[in-house]
Amino acid sequence: MGSSKRWTGIVCEDDALIRMLMVDALDAADLDIIETDSYQSTIDAIENREVDLLVTDIRLAGDLTGLDLAHWVNVNRPDVRILVVSGMPASIMDSSRPEHYTFLSKPFTSTTLLTAAKHLLDSDAALRSFH
Repeated sequence: MGSSKRWTGIVCEDDALIRMLMVDALDAADLDIIETDSYQSTIDAIENREVDLLVTDIRLAGDLTGLDLAHWVNVNRPDVRILVVSGMPASIMDSSRPEHYTFLSKPFTSTTLLTAAKHLLDSDAALRSFH
């Protein structure tokens, strides 16, 4: 039964066009996707739903970043897998990256995004199939 589970993901991206492209790619892979555009809207969504995957850009509108969001998720919802995407170099990621925290450089293809998301979700499928 666990293998037939539909995963739920959040895409947090403040650029509407990029968010739409990422959502379309992940939705095509039979993932349930929630769209958010800020740190706070993502926190609100995670606190009110079962979520398996967070895909977030580093740069978000406002003072808090996608890295701040990823760290909040890691502390408060360690069961959620995190995929950070950015046009900035991977060196922006600090050395205290939590487990299951993956970085993907922009630009990337839909296939690359799907592969990274599936890898994160599948890496823990047996444990997470019965939330």
